[in-house]
Amino acid sequence: MPSFWPGPLTLILPIRPGTLSHLTTAGLSTVGVRQVAHPITQKLLEMVDIPVAAPSANVSGRPSPTCAQHVLDDYDGAVPVLEGGVSGVGVESTIVDCTLPASAATDDGGLPWVALLRPGGVPVSALLPFCRVRLPEADLAPSGPCGHDAQATSISSSGQQVVSLPAAEAPRAPGMKYAHYAPQAPVQLVDGSTGFMVRMIHEAWAGPGSRADGARRVGVLTTDEAARQITRQLGFPEDACVRPAPASSSGDGPRSPGPPPPARTFADILPNDVLPRARSVPHPEDPARELVLISLGPAHDVETAARTLYHTLREFDRLGADAILISAPRRFDADTGAAEADRDVGLGLALVNRLVKASAHRVVAEGGPQ
Repeated sequence: MPSFWPGPLTLILPIRPGTLSHLTTAGLSTVGVRQVAHPITQKLLEMVDIPVAAPSANVSGRPSPTCAQHVLDDYDGAVPVLEGGVSGVGVESTIVDCTLPASAATDDGGLPWVALLRPGGVPVSALLPFCRVRLPEADLAPSGPCGHDAQATSISSSGQQVVSLPAAEAPRAPGMKYAHYAPQAPVQLVDGSTGFMVRMIHEAWAGPGSRADGARRVGVLTTDEAARQITRQLGFPEDACVRPAPASSSGDGPRSPGPPPPARTFADILPNDVLPRARSVPHPEDPARELVLISLGPAHDVETAARTLYHTLREFDRLGADAILISAPRRFDADTGAAEADRDVGLGLALVNRLVKASAHRVVAEGGPQ
């Protein structure tokens, strides 16, 4: 564990009878354990000197919070918040089940088997030198199986697929519901070219508007490269797209010592537009067609995309989007030819999982049935 703790890796372990209250385990025979890396949280745990049951600070099913303002928004200021800056990773921890039965093990170098329940901040590829990992196909690809009969694939450090087994039916960890991490407006993953995305935007504009003036506000989440083409093809100025600061300049991690900011707004909490505020832009020729265009960053920058994902989903809610279209992750590089290796078992796997969950598996594919 020194290779991963403290850090974004949660282990599902068996509970020793009499050690934990059933109120903290939802009646399960297992418990998720993680050692957090943030120094403020570490200091809090040192002060209380007991294990802490800590659910995520968001309404169930909604996008996770990645800064203090998100928590204040969700709970309307009803809970105290420790200000620790912007989340450094963005997506939640990787969760692996360490309780697989002995009968599930195979002779593959003598390393133990674990089952991936949720991809996250620790890439699966980083685990492979220490264990063999079973990957459920459901929720890990836009075109993958969606039901309880989905299969799981196991990989070794060589990347070879070696065994299959039914995916677990009962949720054993957070984020395993069919729909999760979802904004309020319906979400579709758009699997196709930029031209196909533009066509889907026009179709979304054709729906009924929710505002008194009849305007139809469509949110689009994509990459820098695709956003430039979308604005050009739709006739919007290029600055209609809001882009995050790159991960290298994000200021990730805790704030420098000193008193917290007196106000609770993005301008006071977030440094250097790391998570910029989006805006709705009316079409130059038809003001009733409004576009909220947000980029997750360059197609190759998975770290920035993961770090800003939940904030962008919350921005669509803040602006009252009527519909949300998101470039399907496997198509992020279709127009640029950039490498996609990290999306196999790296951090990109977590990004794919969160987008598939946010859309409740609603995918529209170019050339497929509409």
